[in-house]
Amino acid sequence: MEPGTRFKVYCSECREKVELPAEEFRLTFGRTPAQAHYSFGCPLCGASVRKPAGEKIVSALTGAGVRTMRLVPAGGSTPG
Repeated sequence: MEPGTRFKVYCSECREKVELPAEEFRLTFGRTPAQAHYSFGCPLCGASVRKPAGEKIVSALTGAGVRTMRLVPAGGSTPG
């Protein structure tokens, strides 16, 4: 992770703008690019915030070394 990288985001709950280090974010990928989202905990109100992640956001977060996770369907198919 690139040291010192920070992002400014708005909390969906308290509507405040906060600045957080890259390590406070998690990037999650779904089956399609449209299902990508990022999440963080608001340091002001304590809310768990989840927002859609478009291509530019995905690029910025992955470039900063944000932890990623890929969702797979429950009971997903297994190789035959």
